[in-house]
This record gives sequence, structure tokens and C-alpha cells, in this order.
Amino acid sequence: MSEDALEEVNENEEVLESSDEQVSSTVETEEEVTEYTPNYSYKVKDEEFEFDEFLRGSVTSTEQEEALRELYTKSRGLEGYKDKLTTKEQEYNELMQEAGTYTDGFKTLKKHVDHANSTGDFREVGKALGLSDEKLVEYAVKLAEEAALPEDQRDLINQNRELQDKLSSVEGRMTNYEAQQLKSDQQAKADYVRKTIEETPQGVEVWQAMADVNRDMVREFYYMGDEMISAGLNPQIKDIVGKLVSNNQHLLELKTLRQQQQQPQVQADIGQKPTLPTVKGNNTAAVVKEVSSIDDLKRIHQAMVNT
Repeated sequence: MSEDALEEVNENEEVLESSDEQVSSTVETEEEVTEYTPNYSYKVKDEEFEFDEFLRGSVTSTEQEEALRELYTKSRGLEGYKDKLTTKEQEYNELMQEAGTYTDGFKTLKKHVDHANSTGDFREVGKALGLSDEKLVEYAVKLAEEAALPEDQRDLINQNRELQDKLSSVEGRMTNYEAQQLKSDQQAKADYVRKTIEETPQGVEVWQAMADVNRDMVREFYYMGDEMISAGLNPQIKDIVGKLVSNNQHLLELKTLRQQQQQPQVQADIGQKPTLPTVKGNNTAAVVKEVSSIDDLKRIHQAMVNT
């Protein structure tokens, strides 16, 4: 290769290197001037919400924003459990109201029976029981016919009635025993659920965090268990508790953020604050670490509070 050709090749290489440096410099300049535009909104079931006012100032990057948005979305998404609890409470109140109505009815009937026994007038008793006068007359005739039977036949009828009464009594006691046994079993299960929560890592903390927002962890345990069974699973108690704790971690994280926000702000010693060179340029500034977890978000938020 001649000297002229070699010189021309070198000149072309220098031109290409210069061009690459200019392109790289342009890209770096564009990256440096790019500014973060905050978006504090998030959606749950097509309904739009916004971050709490006190947390907005701590969001300085898209990564922090997405981490906080995920926490809020999870928190709103689990509010369906509160709706279920409210429905159950309404059903319970309606049942108690109906039971009160029956109690008042029995008191009224007892008053009519006492009056009938003292006066011989059973009309009010019949009305309270929904019996017509014709039915009362038929029953009176039947009693008169039984009274006219021979004594041995009357004794046989009475014995049959006593046997029926005893059978009804035994059936009633068995029903009560089964109800008490069921209640005892349910109480034992509830106690075991509480014990499992206490033995599960962060179980007590999540229990308290749920209570702070008017949610009963033990009651939600049964709802989640039903859902897991409906999904074809065969969960153990510890499995359901573990899923509850996992699904409600966001409550602990939000509670920590709120507690940090409520703590008195203390001016940091700037002289002891470490500074590192930025990625580009010769100035010195604190390096903004990429947010990869909620712990990173907490540290950044705390650093901003202390500055």
C-alpha cells in the first residue's frame, strides 16, 4: 500500500472517531436534560385514585413512583374483603332482630295462655297460634271423645304421648349437644388459628396492621380458606395464614412510611454526609441508586426527610 493511500485511511479513521464522539456527547446531553414528570394517580377496578399528599414529595423518579403505586394498588385491591365482612355483619344483625321478634311473640303467647287457663277463653291463644275457631272446636270434640273412652284405652293414649314427648326431648338434647360441640370445635379452631398467626414470621405485625384499618385477620382467614378450597386446593391452616401475611405485607410497608413521616425532622450533619462523583461530569453529588425494592424507597424517603 502506498504512503498516500495509508495516509487517506488514517484520515478516514480519525473522521469516524470524531463522529462517534459527537454522537455519544449528544446522547449524554439528552440523558442529562431529561426530567422526571410525576404521576401520582393509580387505578383499581377502573376507578382512579391518587397517592397520599404526605408521600408525594418523596417520589423523585419513575422507579420510586411505580414501587409506591404497586403498594397502593394492593391495598385498594383487598378492600373487597371488607365488603364481605360488612355483608356478614348485616346478616348477623338481621338474624338477631328476627330472634328478638320471636322472643316478643313467645312472651305475648304466654300471656294469652295464662289468661285462657284462668278464664277458659282460648280465643286469643288460637289467634296468636293462627288457629281458627273451627280447629279449636274440633280439638275440644276430640278431647271429649277421649274422655268417654275406657280407662285402659285412655292410659294407652297417654303412654304413647309420653313416649313421643320423651323422644322429642332426647332429640332436642342431641341437637343442643351437637350445637355445643360444633361451637367448641369452632372455638378450638379459632384458638389454633391465632396460635399459628403468632408463630408465623410477621404474623402478629400483620394482624395489628389489619386491625388498624378495621379488618379482622381471623375472620378473613375463613374467607380466604373458602376461596382456596373453591379453587381446588387443599390448604392447611399454616398455608392460609402464610398467604394472608404475604398478601398484606403492603400494610406494614405503608405503616412504616407513615410512621417515618410523623417522626420529627432532624437536620443532618452535612459535613459528615458522604458524597460521591456523579456518573457523568466532574461535580460531586449524592448518587441516586436505582430503586429495585420497597427498602430502597424507604431509604430514599428517609434521606430526603433528613436533608
